[in-house]
Amino acid sequence: MKVSVLGDVHGNLPALQRALASIRQRGTDRVVILGDLLTYGPFVRDVVDLVADVVGGGRATLLRGNHDWVYSATEQESETYRANLADWVRESIEWCRVRLDYTAFCALPWVDESVVEGILLSHANPYGLNDWTYLSAGPEEERAAAALAGRDVRFGVFGHTHRSRVFSPHLDGGRALLPGDRVEFRRPCADGCAVVMNAGSVGQPRYSPPASVFLELVVEPSSLLAELVPVTYDVGQFCRSIAACSMSEGTKERLKAFFTRD
Repeated sequence: MKVSVLGDVHGNLPALQRALASIRQRGTDRVVILGDLLTYGPFVRDVVDLVADVVGGGRATLLRGNHDWVYSATEQESETYRANLADWVRESIEWCRVRLDYTAFCALPWVDESVVEGILLSHANPYGLNDWTYLSAGPEEERAAAALAGRDVRFGVFGHTHRSRVFSPHLDGGRALLPGDRVEFRRPCADGCAVVMNAGSVGQPRYSPPASVFLELVVEPSSLLAELVPVTYDVGQFCRSIAACSMSEGTKERLKAFFTRD
């Protein structure tokens, strides 16, 4: 079985379109979108409409991220969450909020986690509803692997950090995954260990140089092959779309900077 995992879209319509085109060309049995459809990118309704088409086809799963929850939470919950965010993030959320078709957004078939072929997928981590703890390198990855093993799950795939990684005791800990990297594991994992993977981000990668990616999993009875697939699109045009929107100049410069780092 082939599973294509898309992380953190964040309003980046052209990157999402190219990723989906690549998935169609390569073929897949299931698409899993790890959430965070909105915030940062300017294509609010277009992204929601495209995702609605994808999940409406019956072979896709849509997971809820923190930047999905913040638009559907109660006003008090949302205000409490936003109070701890940077000014430019709060501005982007509010900019998206007033442009969002809430009927279409809330009608999407959101789930908080999914298990596909023995692989647990959720937006941030394996800890449950509305826990947005980041799986940073080191102890948090170890803790997540232990949580997976405690649930009798041997593979977990997450997003949220916008950085592609893989963690396993058999890899001497964790390491970054770069575009084009392939990693293969035995199934089931030896010694009861668990593997933690991060699918990176389609819409706003946060490493240098920035590279939009998705994670392709080929699942066999005795193995799992993970490949980080690069997504190529017109980044310059996307940055011009940010520049043309009505957010403040400071926020727009901050958002464009994610795509211009060396």
